[in-house]
Amino acid sequence: MDLAAAARFTERFESRCPYLYLDSREFPTTGVGHLCRTLSAALALPWRDAHDQPATPDAIVAAYERISAQGTLGQPQPFRAEHFAPMTTLRLRDADITALLAQDLGHFALALAASSWPDFVTWPNSAQIATLDWVFQCGVGALKATKHLGPALQRGDWAAAAATCHRAESSQHRNDQCHDLYLGVAQ
Repeated sequence: MDLAAAARFTERFESRCPYLYLDSREFPTTGVGHLCRTLSAALALPWRDAHDQPATPDAIVAAYERISAQGTLGQPQPFRAEHFAPMTTLRLRDADITALLAQDLGHFALALAASSWPDFVTWPNSAQIATLDWVFQCGVGALKATKHLGPALQRGDWAAAAATCHRAESSQHRNDQCHDLYLGVAQ
């Protein structure tokens, strides 16, 4: 499995952000779409302060609480990630963001293989990349809940996967790119 290729693909559609921000669903997020649903998750990251020194736990707690408080009470998040930049001086280094994305994609690959798709690691690389991108955005649970895409993947029916991989929350371009990856395997 080529996690580096999957990371390059996913990063074409996700922002690379070194600070905490609220994503479109109001979850604290950083790096390349890395969710920090809990304070513990944020504390586990290698934050650096404005002087490029390791951030203190108190500084991480303060930043997490400040960003989390910006939520709009269940309304769609009206701000882009850049809006949150002045609200915290904590940053992740670029190498840490790259490592975090690889870790996240590896986690999803393991979750797929341990779940309904035990042969995931034997799939063609393009099908792996499209599926990792899909679960990166929507989650393994959402893939399990699909009526058509999940079963098509279980059958290795790449044409059916291409026809059913559309995500409502995704851009048309991103959906088209995943469609083309599956279709390329089917041909």
